[in-house]
Amino acid sequence: MTPPRLKGRTFRAMSNSAHGQSGSATEMQFTDDDDDYVTATYAGGGVRLGQVLAKRTVDDALDMHYHAGSTSGEIRAGHGRATFAADRQGKMRMFIEWQWLTGDHSPGHSEWIEVWPGTDEPAD
Repeated sequence: MTPPRLKGRTFRAMSNSAHGQSGSATEMQFTDDDDDYVTATYAGGGVRLGQVLAKRTVDDALDMHYHAGSTSGEIRAGHGRATFAADRQGKMRMFIEWQWLTGDHSPGHSEWIEVWPGTDEPAD
């Protein structure tokens, strides 16, 4: 699926690998989007502030690089590959295969669902 236009959309983490910082209280808000690059900020749960710079790929994914400061004062950076799909109810989902570039360099997987910012309501 071609990555949708993301500016103004918010996704909430549904699941993450054990070494990830994001959790069910983490929201990622996409702030800019053009034919090549996408930017986002994210926060919540163990993440105090995070930023994303992603490039659209030829296979309809996003090549993401991110860094975040945790609520415990740690700064970490990583990279990942995001893909998108609509579920059976038509809700947009984002799947990220990621790996830390700092710390233990562990890999992981997270799943996100589009929501209305600051609510538990999935986006229509």
